[in-house]
Amino acid sequence: MAGMNIKQNNCPPNSCGCQLPKNALDLSRREFMVSASALAAGLSTRPLMAAEDRESYATLLKADPSLRGYWRFDGNLVDAMGKAPGKGAVSYVDGVVGGKAIKLIPKQSVTVNQADHLRGKSATVEFFFKLVSSPEGDQHPVLISQTIGQQVRYIVGVKNDLSGLIYQNNVATVQTTIKLPTDQPIEVGRWYHFAMTGFDLDLRAYVDGYECSLTGGAFEFTRRGPKKSPMMFGGTSVRGWGLAEVCLDEVACYASGLAEADFQEHLKAAGWGQRLEETGQIVAHVEGQRNATREAKAQAILNDPALTAKGQTHVYEGEKLEAIQFTVGGIGAGGIQFNGKAQPGIWQIACNYTEEKVADTFLAIRAQAKGGKPVVRALQTEAVGPFAAMPSLKFEGEYPFGKYRFKEPALPVEVELEVFNPFIPMDLKNSAIPCAIYTVTFTNNSAGPVKVDVLAAQKNALGYHESPARAEKGGKPQGPGNYGNNQNRILNNGSATMMHMTRAGDAKSDMVLMTMADGSAGCAAWDSAVTLHSNFSDTGICKGPAESKVSADGKSVNGALTAPLQLAAGETKSVTFVLTWYFQTGQHGNKGKAKVVMEGEGEGRVVGWSHSGQNYTNWWPNAMSVAEFLQDNLAELTTRTRRFHDTLYASNIPVWLLDRMSSQLAVLRSQTVWWAADGYFGAWEGCNPAKGCCEGNCTHVWHYAQAHARLLPELGRMMRDQDYATQLPSGLTPYRHTRQDAAADGHFGTILNTYREHLCSADNEWLKSRWPKIKKAIEWGIEHWNPKRDGFLQTVQHNTLDGAMTGCSSWIGSLYLSSLEAGARMAEAVGESDVAADYRKIRQSGKKLQDQRLWNGEYYVQEVGEQRIQDYLDGCHIDQLLGEWWGDQVGIDRNFPADRSKKALKSLLKYNFLTDFHGQSLKPRQYCESDDGGMKMITWPNKPQPIPGMKYGDEVMTGFEYGAAVSMMQNGLLKEGLMVIKVISDRYNGRLRTEGVSDFDNGPWGYSGNPFGDDECGKFYGRSLSVWSVLLALQGFIYDGPAGRIGFKPRLNPKDHASFFSVAEGYGLYSQVQRSSELQSFIDLREGQLRLTEIVLEVAQPMDPESVKIKLAGNEIGSGFALKGQELQIRLDRPLLVKAGQRLDIKVTTAPDKI
Repeated sequence: MAGMNIKQNNCPPNSCGCQLPKNALDLSRREFMVSASALAAGLSTRPLMAAEDRESYATLLKADPSLRGYWRFDGNLVDAMGKAPGKGAVSYVDGVVGGKAIKLIPKQSVTVNQADHLRGKSATVEFFFKLVSSPEGDQHPVLISQTIGQQVRYIVGVKNDLSGLIYQNNVATVQTTIKLPTDQPIEVGRWYHFAMTGFDLDLRAYVDGYECSLTGGAFEFTRRGPKKSPMMFGGTSVRGWGLAEVCLDEVACYASGLAEADFQEHLKAAGWGQRLEETGQIVAHVEGQRNATREAKAQAILNDPALTAKGQTHVYEGEKLEAIQFTVGGIGAGGIQFNGKAQPGIWQIACNYTEEKVADTFLAIRAQAKGGKPVVRALQTEAVGPFAAMPSLKFEGEYPFGKYRFKEPALPVEVELEVFNPFIPMDLKNSAIPCAIYTVTFTNNSAGPVKVDVLAAQKNALGYHESPARAEKGGKPQGPGNYGNNQNRILNNGSATMMHMTRAGDAKSDMVLMTMADGSAGCAAWDSAVTLHSNFSDTGICKGPAESKVSADGKSVNGALTAPLQLAAGETKSVTFVLTWYFQTGQHGNKGKAKVVMEGEGEGRVVGWSHSGQNYTNWWPNAMSVAEFLQDNLAELTTRTRRFHDTLYASNIPVWLLDRMSSQLAVLRSQTVWWAADGYFGAWEGCNPAKGCCEGNCTHVWHYAQAHARLLPELGRMMRDQDYATQLPSGLTPYRHTRQDAAADGHFGTILNTYREHLCSADNEWLKSRWPKIKKAIEWGIEHWNPKRDGFLQTVQHNTLDGAMTGCSSWIGSLYLSSLEAGARMAEAVGESDVAADYRKIRQSGKKLQDQRLWNGEYYVQEVGEQRIQDYLDGCHIDQLLGEWWGDQVGIDRNFPADRSKKALKSLLKYNFLTDFHGQSLKPRQYCESDDGGMKMITWPNKPQPIPGMKYGDEVMTGFEYGAAVSMMQNGLLKEGLMVIKVISDRYNGRLRTEGVSDFDNGPWGYSGNPFGDDECGKFYGRSLSVWSVLLALQGFIYDGPAGRIGFKPRLNPKDHASFFSVAEGYGLYSQVQRSSELQSFIDLREGQLRLTEIVLEVAQPMDPESVKIKLAGNEIGSGFALKGQELQIRLDRPLLVKAGQRLDIKVTTAPDKI
């Protein structure tokens, strides 16, 4: 396929340069592994070094000025550098580099106490090792470590199954498997050369001169860990590690990061040239085989009709239910996560980040056919005491609706459960209601009538999150909640039966469970599931008081509502329950902590970020009032929410892709965002197990997000106002609301966000009132990062990869250029044409300079500035066209030539995209299993990867992948872009992934696979909302609200296209049918209103329009048109207001003789 060419049969760069035999790739996997094993065995029997080579090896190592410690073990434990002698009882054997080596038996080790000088900001450890006997037991034997007590700087050992090596640093939850580059296990009795380097967050490991793949994530050993710790050979002070009989030789420590080429030179000096050559053959063969497999997988995806076909509603079942966590709750109002068993499994309705459970809370049904016995089941696949579980279910998740379809042959009815919270574009308040809605639907497919009863059992959860015994670390609950003084009351309020849950003496929080079903009843208290089951089974109701007693300390009270139904043969009926909650108190943000320093950030100028209460308390005084509001408005809110869903899914975009787009709206319902009582809308980057992750509405993350601002423009404008409220007098606009310094990508992204917010407004008023601060931000950015005002960045740029780089890259450089044009257009809108001209002058210069100086013939790179910091240099960066991605969404023309942009994206596909990660290092955090595919952040096709380098280059993160995939679509690589997102969709397909997934709080927590909220620095990561950009790309969306301009240039299915669109005050469905002589387009507004003066369409070649006719509600609308290339610009004779329920019909025709 184009852009997927794979280099095969060549040894890795910097090796011996040998090539495999021509028929090497024709070997079967089994034949290859047998031959590789034979070769490896042969290597282990050869003499490793001639005596005369011994000193040349030592001389080479000592010539490195960063060498800090060197133990040759020539009959002693002396450090050849004279600083850190070892101590311990050892025996000596023949060494691998002539002379002697040490032999360590279990419980025998060597300690080097003076080890603190052995590293710098970067470091390397290098040695030879041999495993003399197989490990015993299930623990991993240690080769070398630097630890004190249970504190770790690093430990390197051999996996007990000999499948590879194992590494750990101070992040105890992350253990890294080091896979040999030959894909072979460790052999007992064979000498190996091992080296590892660390810098910043980066770790790299090498065996026999070639880089290994690291599985499970990997963190460096240079920055963290105990300040003082001894080094040990053959042991560690940390519990849980094993021992074995091992030999070590030639241990060297450096205060710099050595590279693969350095180790290969060392091995040649050691007399291992032939072995290095033969190892290179094996490595090349393994790599070639893997690449061929990946290429075949890629071709299969591209050739699969399902990639572009509309498809059907996706059904999750079996193992693909294990990772489901479907969040139901209002935006910034807390939520409940429903799992793949249909349980309300995780409760986060009270400002808590810890994943709390609320026991004794479930739905159950009782169904009885005429003349039959009642059948009682819990509406979940896990039993609740005597309430038997449903045997199985299937789940459908089309956000914001989650639907469970249960299967139970013993029931005389079919049962479905739907859960949701209102989500209505253009209606932020009604998308932020603190509630969860459950609807149980029954279908009677039997020949006779069936009586059904539904039970909603609910614990009074007030206090569930307040346990004083709760451990913050890891978010592990230590008790059942800080219950006490809880009380329930059953109330009848018109058509509704309600259970009001309160706490005596606390007027600031309450909950309500409500149903409006005819004949509903309730009990305020039930003591045991056994009694509840007995009563419900016998009568279909729960027996108990209308008012419970006040619970004792440490205890709550359980209540329930029931609702009856009578179903005739063939009839379908539903019962709906609503749960509302209200917590007036609660602290958000950093809870008054004024100094929070995060990865890659200096302590600098840090400010607090703390707000209290909930915004919904400005709308309602308690949960009862929320319930009463829903009692009056639930039908309308449900209709409007379903209208949004139905309009979105009426698109003839593939359903799997619509699922991916809509699923990330769950981020807005998660604890990643909060909305305080003072009106401040807070956004973490993601969620940790016990708190938010990375604070302050971080602009270098949230500028990627698109869905929230397109569907809820009010929210987008609110977030921009908050950004500019933190602006300093100079114009510096902080990238976190907790700081007073800037990030280049966040700054330029904020300018582009601002322009998007303007385009998604009905008029210019918002822009005009904010323009002075916007202008000041633009000017500050120019002066700070581009003092030459030539469009080519010069100074240090902090960025979203938690570091700083210098000079100019196409990544931040293109973002800068697009932001300049956005600034110019905003300047024109407020009447400052001279300012616009100045910004465009800088941009024009920058377009020329960046294209000339950053293009390497295959893709765009970075030109380093005056100093090296954390640069990626000639790396192939996933965001190298980020400014182009942004520009296409807001109608800004290209910064770079189209042919080069397309070639750069083909290179990105060639070098960064893999359909699986076998043999790949995913570090420092691994978000998926090796069988999964995706796109790496940065690769270095021309090698080597630089040291110092850029953090996260070896990671795979969806928020960036979406942008790269959409850039492909924007540049003529439609199916390739779809393939990238399809692979992401498959990664988050509901199957629980744990193997190799990093157990790290600022990562995926040790598991992944939930389709509803992607992982990055924590769960439910904000950047994943960038996926909404795929819709704009596929429909070729053009929109300028104040100008009244809308347009569509579909890239997917242009001959027969349909897609959801949203505008400043409404949303609808656009569709078109394209024929050789005719284009029919329809703008069907489903909600709100649309102001229009101009419509832009794209006609197919060689169509030459002769007439354009527009009708609204049957009335013809006057217009004129002009054709520029394939772009048809239609100007209405007068401004037009399209209202909800109206459809604008556009018919473009060409005379037959012009075709």
